[in-house]
Amino acid sequence: MENSDLEVKYRSTTNTPFVNWLKREIRNGNTPIVVFCGRQRSGKTATAMRFAYEIYPDKFSFENVTSDVEKFVELYEKFDHNIIILDEASDSLYVYDWNSLFQKVFSTINDTQAYKQNIVFLILPMVHKLGKIHRYDVDGIIMTRKLRNWETKKQEIYYKYQIHMKQYNDLTMRPPRVMTILDWCGPVPLPPPHIWDTYLSEGQKQFKDKIMQKNLAAMLKKKGPKYQRERANLDLKQENRDPVKLKIQPRT
Repeated sequence: MENSDLEVKYRSTTNTPFVNWLKREIRNGNTPIVVFCGRQRSGKTATAMRFAYEIYPDKFSFENVTSDVEKFVELYEKFDHNIIILDEASDSLYVYDWNSLFQKVFSTINDTQAYKQNIVFLILPMVHKLGKIHRYDVDGIIMTRKLRNWETKKQEIYYKYQIHMKQYNDLTMRPPRVMTILDWCGPVPLPPPHIWDTYLSEGQKQFKDKIMQKNLAAMLKKKGPKYQRERANLDLKQENRDPVKLKIQPRT
């Protein structure tokens, strides 16, 4: 790869509007909860990692990224003045016992933000996957999208930057008010190789496999032992009906 391509791929994003807003929030003593959303392969995780690195280049690493709620709580207790990313958060929100578990996570964040000073990035496809109660805790929304960069002639990551206009004295539980600051600013380069390459080689596949296993286990648990026995019998029948395994007797 040419040097020019490397510069485009990993160039700095220190002066982007969202990074500047996040730094201003930190200076004011605030630690926002930010949701990164967008369709598949739109650059949600890459953008979150890049922004986290821009804020804390000496602290942030692949260790700060997880797809497991229990691991997320451990990281939140371990780190101070850092950024923690919960990747594929919709998995944690849609397992059958998510309501009580994730409610405790948000309660822990809200109760300890004052002295832990950890910023939380949640990555999920659509914002509406958040529970109605959790939506009011979100401070910012980043929607990612891949667009053609007319300078480089390549598909690159752009983002829409929105903030939540909170009403702390409102008891009516109205839908959150969101104000769009900028539409499709960017492009956003990938995180540095020591973070991004590690995620591709170690984290991405493990996250996806773990999500599939957890969802399957939750479905079997919800259906009960009778369903599990029927499913096992059905799988056995399908295996026995495999044409390769069937021994067809010739006619006499």
